[in-house]
Amino acid sequence: MQGRPNREQLLLIRDAVQGRHVHDLGAGDGKLSNLVRELGAAGVTAIDKEWQTPPGLLSGVSYVREYFVDCHDPIDVALVSWPEQYADMGLSELVRRANVVIYLGKNTDGTVCGGGGLWCELIQREILSYEPDPKNTLIVYGPARVGRELRGEEFAACNLERIHRYAEVEKGDSTCKQGVGETQGI
Repeated sequence: MQGRPNREQLLLIRDAVQGRHVHDLGAGDGKLSNLVRELGAAGVTAIDKEWQTPPGLLSGVSYVREYFVDCHDPIDVALVSWPEQYADMGLSELVRRANVVIYLGKNTDGTVCGGGGLWCELIQREILSYEPDPKNTLIVYGPARVGRELRGEEFAACNLERIHRYAEVEKGDSTCKQGVGETQGI
């Protein structure tokens, strides 16, 4: 987990996972899996291709060592934290199947989280919650497909022709005057 969620982000995550089953996609050391369980998730399936069973997983958190393309579970809530930029190897398909997607990451100040396939999926969804922070931004996406303006984090992720500064894309109303159909770089 690159940046620990701030207090407001923790409250929004709690609201999104309360009583629901969460798939932590790219779970790494399992810390975020444990956190969403503590925040009230009914259960967590932590998926990662490389890790051994990390010590200290809470009851209700199970891990699966597999590639995203091999996961065929139905997904209620997908948690995507600091995804790698290169080929998603099935991540965008799992996100597409999810009812709710919780994204935690950063695409400003020289950091890039997630590839084009992931962002092509996410920017088509309604935003239920948006909480930017200089360390990492939290976005909770719902299932509805909508036309809308991009938020700052999305704009930075979809416009890779230059580095965007956090203060630049998250100013004022936190929206960029570019619609979903006008993105570049994805």
